Amino acid sequence: MAEKTTEQLTKELAALKKENEALKSELEDAAKVVADLKEQLSDKGTGVLTVKVGKEKFKVVGGGFHKGKPYTKDQIAADAKVAKELVEKGSGLLIKIK
Repeated sequence: MAEKTTEQLTKELAALKKENEALKSELEDAAKVVADLKEQLSDKGTGVLTVKVGKEKFKVVGGGFHKGKPYTKDQIAADAKVAKELVEKGSGLLIKIK
């Protein structure tokens, strides 16, 4: 087997560094997902429905209507888009958790 040149080794090293950074980014994203799921499981154990809007967390205190369509507490907690719109319009259905 022929020995690799310095140039070949340098290219391989650069490729491995790039792959390492991509994997590191994936790992960080996965860790965030796991943390979020743990938080959701913790909330389910207390019977409190919560939803995250951006970096803030809100307790869903009731169902109601949004854009003429009825939503239950569970539907609001499961639909981040609806929750975001409710927060933006200042709905009393969601209470910010400190």
